Amino acid sequence: MLCRCGALLASVCFDVSTQQELQTSGAVGDPHLRGPHGEHFDFYGQPNGIYALFSTPQFAVNMHLMNNGPKARFMDEIGVVFRNATLRFNTHAFKPAKLQQQLDAQLAPLGGSAVVTPSNIELELCDGHRVHIQQRFTVLWQRANSTVFYTHKASNRRPVKFFHLDVEVEVPGCHDAFDGALGQTYQCKYNAQPFRFDHAQEESFRVDSLASPSGAFARNAPCHEQHVYAGQAPMSGGSMDSTAAAAGRQQL
Repeated sequence: MLCRCGALLASVCFDVSTQQELQTSGAVGDPHLRGPHGEHFDFYGQPNGIYALFSTPQFAVNMHLMNNGPKARFMDEIGVVFRNATLRFNTHAFKPAKLQQQLDAQLAPLGGSAVVTPSNIELELCDGHRVHIQQRFTVLWQRANSTVFYTHKASNRRPVKFFHLDVEVEVPGCHDAFDGALGQTYQCKYNAQPFRFDHAQEESFRVDSLASPSGAFARNAPCHEQHVYAGQAPMSGGSMDSTAAAAGRQQL
């Protein structure tokens, strides 16, 4: 389904419907974030909160957190802002060919591209700047009248299935303009010093909506010339574990 975002945004968002289950090995909770240097940290956030996950001058990735589940809340919606377009993805199923056509129509005039396969959307927004969004589900176990979730089955626990999204962001190298809960770990200073996440800073990444720009984002910002990343290796991180990032494309 193609839907219009706010008129002031002059943008288009894509919503997908009809839920389906996916076969992957899910993490305990999301976002369990993995930085490009091997950093691992949990982002708790607030129920139904929307936060900047990754921002660059050229694009922004925002995450919506579920209103229930483990303390490290799952993401159930992702917004990607690129130029004058806003793309919105959720946990519902989609027809890959149809979504591919919609994304091509929206991204091609802006210099971006997409590859859509069942349960996966891979966006390339500038050369070497890629966002991979994957639909998954995770089963946790919970006792009656308890708010605590467990990863293992027991006779006094019932299964609870969470449909959620995972995200991976790849860029050609570090840049000090990168920001967001995950994007901050891609700043060049962390090539030489360890990154330490402080939960007290979580609300500093709060944004108003999935279509909200943040950080250094500008709708007319040109893509960085590749010489900016000369001598660097590509960097990637996100909420996907390495197995899911490489091979999590199977359906039941």
